[in-house]
Amino acid sequence: MTDHRDAVLRLWGRQLYERQSEPLAWAEAVLEATGRPPTAVTAAMSGRLDAVADSPSDRAPLLFRTVAKLAANLRGDGRYDADVGTRIGPLALSLGEREPPLASPLGDALGHPPDGPTSLVTVHAAELSRNRTIRLRAIDALLEWAELGHPQARAALSEVACDHRTQDVTVWTKALNRIALFGDASVEPGLLRALADTGHRGVRWSALACAELGFRRAVPLITALLEHPDPMVREGACEALGLFEEPAAVPALAARLNDETNWVRSRAALALGQIGGDRALAVL
Repeated sequence: MTDHRDAVLRLWGRQLYERQSEPLAWAEAVLEATGRPPTAVTAAMSGRLDAVADSPSDRAPLLFRTVAKLAANLRGDGRYDADVGTRIGPLALSLGEREPPLASPLGDALGHPPDGPTSLVTVHAAELSRNRTIRLRAIDALLEWAELGHPQARAALSEVACDHRTQDVTVWTKALNRIALFGDASVEPGLLRALADTGHRGVRWSALACAELGFRRAVPLITALLEHPDPMVREGACEALGLFEEPAAVPALAARLNDETNWVRSRAALALGQIGGDRALAVL
């Protein structure tokens, strides 16, 4: 592992339990690999965490306790910490380095961490075709990698942004909300198609993404959205035109100053202020 070692370990640790077909059996194997006595393993697997010894100076009990809490959560007793999975990977790797006799049994129980982020990004990209819960988790992970500068993550996110009809709308809008992380000229045709699809629930985000990336060919389509029946779409169109600072949109924005929805009126006024100039100021 070279680049982004901590992030790789964090995500790997989380995935260790998310992708197990037999999570309780896997947790038990890890507990046994730490070298704790069988009685402690049995107690932990039955949810008796008070019977688990804990010592800050000994990594094996700490790993044991972490995985025991995971097993308790899997049994549904509510004792699991939300971040327990992210601690398993780094703890196990550190323990194997500090106590070489444990490295081999831990490796057998845990599997091995990836060589770098690329293998994890490949998994996340593939998960975009899985069930909705996994898709949402995958898009969040891809955004994390894009923020770290990983080109494969950015490419996967670009594919999402370019194809609004095949994507879950929540996944798609999550990507568009962070379009600055990965967007470039390659996503413009897809975003323009999405913007023209005025019946799509994500059309508001299409407008804002085009404005964020400065795609001026979108201006006429966004201006037309000022007449959309959904006030959230009209409000988003006002915001996008303000970001463009588009003088040609002043008359259409001025008409929104009389919109039936107060937040659309407010956003139209803000957009006119962003555009500035005599024409915009005259209608305010």
